[in-house]
Amino acid sequence: MPTKTKSTRRLRELVHEPRIIRMLGAHDMLGAVLIEQAGFESVFIGGFGTSASMLGLPDINFMGLKEMVKATRRMAQRVSVPVLADADTGHGDLHIVQRCVAEFELAGAAGVILEDQVQPKRCGHFAGKQVILPRRCCSSGKLRLPRAQTRTSCSSPAPMRARPTA
Repeated sequence: MPTKTKSTRRLRELVHEPRIIRMLGAHDMLGAVLIEQAGFESVFIGGFGTSASMLGLPDINFMGLKEMVKATRRMAQRVSVPVLADADTGHGDLHIVQRCVAEFELAGAAGVILEDQVQPKRCGHFAGKQVILPRRCCSSGKLRLPRAQTRTSCSSPAPMRARPTA
């Protein structure tokens, strides 16, 4: 069974277990390896730490989809635990969200997190962010479209979750 499928399946198993998932965030491969060696079940790659590590800058849109996908790919290829990736708001409208999810799946992410902010997004740690109301986010199809239409060569699509910022 390909590693991607095993990773996705393992994340699904963790999500469905009636307990807290032990996961730490890593901003680079060394951090991910240390997290795995410490016995954590999965690792999260977030935009804030990755932007700070790679660019020395805060998470205010200096890193785009391509940079986060590349960082996720490097991490997913190095560790055997599931990697959950920060997909920001999906980087655009519904069709770009579809492409975004597919790119992370192909990079080896076991799952993605989509945020509920309007564009341009701001890091959830900073003031001035504006969020999309849950009703509007779900009714707009932003959460349904990627799952319904994104199909990559992976036999087990990555779980997708929305992360409320408010």
